[in-house]
Amino acid sequence: MTKKQLTKREEEVLAFLSASYSNAEIARSLGIAESTVKMHVTNILSKLGASNRLEAVGIYDAQKDKESGILSRILKRLRGG
Repeated sequence: MTKKQLTKREEEVLAFLSASYSNAEIARSLGIAESTVKMHVTNILSKLGASNRLEAVGIYDAQKDKESGILSRILKRLRGG
């Protein structure tokens, strides 16, 4: 499990990160400001102890894969599936 729990919104942002979305693309997709996305990314990196976006995705996916593959479910939901 993570050092600190990610919020639902942070998990959504992380799902977009795993699909290689830019901050601007994430902001448009979620209907939020790009600065808000940047804040979420900063929080995600801090909570996971990651030094970059790719590392954060890897850490979280590895941890959650053991539990339920949550990133896959979030991506599927975000894509309308």
